[in-house]
Amino acid sequence: MLGGQVHAEVYYPDVLVKRIIKRLLPESAREWSRKTRAAGIAYLAQKTNLTRGPLSFIYLRGSGIEIGAYNWALMVPKGVKVTQVDREPVESYANRIPDGSTLVKVDVHAMIEDLAPFSNESQDFVIANHVVEHSENPILAMQSMFRVLKPGGILFLTLPDKRFTFDIERPRTDFEHVLRDYQEGPEVSRLDHYREAAYFYEGLREEQRIADWAEENMSAGADIHFHVWTQADLFEFLSRLQIELGFPFDIEAMSKTGLEAIFVLRKLGGLEVSHLRQ
Repeated sequence: MLGGQVHAEVYYPDVLVKRIIKRLLPESAREWSRKTRAAGIAYLAQKTNLTRGPLSFIYLRGSGIEIGAYNWALMVPKGVKVTQVDREPVESYANRIPDGSTLVKVDVHAMIEDLAPFSNESQDFVIANHVVEHSENPILAMQSMFRVLKPGGILFLTLPDKRFTFDIERPRTDFEHVLRDYQEGPEVSRLDHYREAAYFYEGLREEQRIADWAEENMSAGADIHFHVWTQADLFEFLSRLQIELGFPFDIEAMSKTGLEAIFVLRKLGGLEVSHLRQ
């Protein structure tokens, strides 16, 4: 995107046909299609993902927090204590829950970008599955999670690969973009994110309709994927956090399964991350 404008991309014929059909459907049919697609993606992710559980049993010990579990809490070993954290009460998600799912009870309300209720180096682990892409400030979110981890603690991080989700047509988020959101604040790109959602998620093409949808949903603080990555982008993101910003962690394990990439990160001892954002 340049200058706040969403630019069309080149599509293959089959994608163009899908676009045309989608625009011809009434809004009720489009809403049904969105819900069906979301439920299908959630079902596929759960059925094809065979590595979250084993990695959890290898690396998670003691007590920690899980952020934004929604309707899919991570399976953890017996004796491991998990405090469920989310920015909203569980009731606010009731109208978005896929059929047949049960919402995870929220124990503590907090934003991932600060985790204010939790003190420095207080957690043995932090779990964040399909959460960071919902953050307007991913670097600040990562800094916050490492802040509350004890030295040697584990960040269990899972992110969707846009190539295999409804984000497939969206432009990739590069590191310079998230670095700008971190250094200048997410307000600098917030409107562009909602305009992009209007274009790629809602299929809107008229400038006024894009502007109206973006303004309405931005004012309401609507939950969207603010950033999207491929597997290669995620490796770059983590590497540059280490090399350029001095984030103190090693990658203990990585797995690509189904629609997502899983990273198990271990915080190194004796290094502070509170100084990173001046």
